[in-house]
Amino acid sequence: MYRIAIAGLVPAVLLSPVLASAAPSRAAPVSPLQRIDTAKLPAGCRTLARVPASARTSDPDFAAHLSVASCMAETAMAGIALSPDDAGIAALNAAAAPSVTILDDVIAQGDPRWKLIAEESLGDLDVGMMVRLRTVGSSDANARAQLEPKLTPWRDHAEQAFREVAAIAAAHTDLVNKDAVVASAIREAHAG
Repeated sequence: MYRIAIAGLVPAVLLSPVLASAAPSRAAPVSPLQRIDTAKLPAGCRTLARVPASARTSDPDFAAHLSVASCMAETAMAGIALSPDDAGIAALNAAAAPSVTILDDVIAQGDPRWKLIAEESLGDLDVGMMVRLRTVGSSDANARAQLEPKLTPWRDHAEQAFREVAAIAAAHTDLVNKDAVVASAIREAHAG
C-alpha cells in the first residue's frame, strides 16, 4: 500500500505548477525574427549580431537586429561615391535595402516598444540619406533645386515613420514613462 501511495504522488509532484515554475527554463527563447547570417555582414557589424547565450527573452535579439541594421546602413553608405542625382539616390537605396528589410521585420514581429524604435530608425535612415545627398550637391544651387523633388519619397517615408512613432506612443503611454530609449526615439521623431 505504501508503494502505491508514493507512486501516486510522484506524477502529482512532478507535474505541479509550483515545482514546474520553480526551475527556470534553460532553453533560449525562440525569436520570431529572420536569422541574420553573420558571414554576410561587414566585419565591423558581426559582433553586434551576437545574442548572449544567457538571454531568456527575445529582447536581446530585437536589439541585435536594430544594431546590425544601423551598422550595415552606415557601413554600406560610407563606401559610396555619391552624386546628387538619380544615380546617387539609387546607390543609397541599394545600400539601405538590407537594413530596411531588417527594420521591417522588427516592425512586423515586435511588440510596441520594438516597433516604435524600428519606425524611428527607418525615419532616421531616410533623413540621413537626404542629408548625404544635400551635402554632396550643396555647392551648386541648380543641382540643389533639381535634387529636392527627387528626395520626396524619402521625406514622405520619414514623415510616415515618425507618424507611426507618435501613434504607437499615444497608444502606449506607459512606454514613454518607463523606457528611456523609447522616450528618446519619440523626442527625435518630433524634432524631425
